[in-house]
Formats: sequence, C-alpha cells, structure tokens
Amino acid sequence: PLSSRKHEEERTNSFKSDALDTLNNWFNSHTADAMPNPMEATVLAEATGLSVRQVYTWFRNKHNHLYAA
Repeated sequence: PLSSRKHEEERTNSFKSDALDTLNNWFNSHTADAMPNPMEATVLAEATGLSVRQVYTWFRNKHNHLYAA
C-alpha cells in the first residue's frame, strides 16, 4: 500500500547528517575494501551513535546502490 511506501521513504533518511558524513567519508576513503571489518564497524557505530548492525546495513545498501546493474 501507499502508506507503507511513505513509511519506507521516511526511514531512508533517518540518520543524522553527521552520521551520514562519517559513513560516507569512511566509504570514500576505503574504495578498495569498502566494507568495514568488525573492529572498524564498532568504531564507526560508536562515532555515529548507530548500532553495528545499522552500520553494516548502511554499507551493504550503499554498495548495492552504487553497483546495481
């Protein structure tokens, strides 16, 4: 339904801009291996106020969005 789609759209930008800046900066500076290891994910989670799971999900979605065929 349309209401579900609206809810999904609202959730796509639910991270604070400073958290997004941190994640994007890390991603852009690690182009050879753009998925953080567990230690890096923990540091990113602490720096952004996100959970480690949210960090991994963000990176997976970022990768999928950039490299979708």
